[in-house]
Amino acid sequence: KTETVSLSLAGMWCASCSWLIDETLERSPGVESADVSFLRREAQVEYDPELTTPRALTRRVRRLGYRAWLSGDKAYDEEEAVYFRLLIGLVLVMNVMMISLSLYARKWFGWWDTPSGDALVDFFEMVLLLGAAPVVLLLGIPILRAGVAGLMRRRPNMHTLIAIGAFTAFGLSVRNLALGIDRLYFDTASALLFLVTLGHWLELRARKQGSEAVERLWKHLPQTATWMKPDGELVIHADDVPIGARVLVRPGERFPVDGIVAAGSGDLDNSLLTGYSVPLYHEPRDEVFAGTFRVAGSFLVVTSSFVTTTSSALISRLLPHPLCPPSPLS
Repeated sequence: KTETVSLSLAGMWCASCSWLIDETLERSPGVESADVSFLRREAQVEYDPELTTPRALTRRVRRLGYRAWLSGDKAYDEEEAVYFRLLIGLVLVMNVMMISLSLYARKWFGWWDTPSGDALVDFFEMVLLLGAAPVVLLLGIPILRAGVAGLMRRRPNMHTLIAIGAFTAFGLSVRNLALGIDRLYFDTASALLFLVTLGHWLELRARKQGSEAVERLWKHLPQTATWMKPDGELVIHADDVPIGARVLVRPGERFPVDGIVAAGSGDLDNSLLTGYSVPLYHEPRDEVFAGTFRVAGSFLVVTSSFVTTTSSALISRLLPHPLCPPSPLS
């Protein structure tokens, strides 16, 4: 009586985050099993519909501070959200660094050694606190959540160290400011969190661009294939081509599946898969891949995989896209 639902996820920084979500879903009432993939940013949950619902499962994930939504809901663009937080953090961090540099220059060159200068220093130190606090809250909380997830898993990770360093520096600075001690590290905490968030945004952007490349790849894959049978040609859907079938690829067509060249030779354009724009020469016994473009001449190819197990499909399962069909073996 169980059913299976797929939850799309966002806000995960490392494998510990996926482990935390997996453990939370596993312990939810009515859940039989849960499989959370950090690479695919999704969770496959088997549940009893009499005890829980997909909406209740998404709410449990959101209580942890992560994003979760169902198929058909408005998708959450994590890369864009991190980008806007990064822009706000950049403005604040620049101000914190400039003020900190001015305070350091005062120590190095002996500036403002007057009562009025001391009052100005106190003012700027309060401005540092007001500028660093939003940075720590805006950029530090996601890192702290990932670090705590690593501690709960008993496997401290990079985010655990970053969270300890940044929040300790900020807390020590607040303490020193309250006690009048001239040792503040607001700039260190802010810059550290900003740089780590910048790296996370670059990772998300690369993943987004990869997903767009997968979309282009699947849009260019042929939907039909010409199967050479003993009684003649048969045009069938590419999904129905069996392994070991002889497929004819004419000039200007793309290979529908992976295979081995049985007859024909010439240049093939692999740029859709490899990005290498120069055509490569192929001859019998050479391996070809789905999505490869035939520049001239005809090829007879013996297929070596199903459509859902080609090299293109394996790439797509790392950067999933709705156009990519699931593998029957997964």
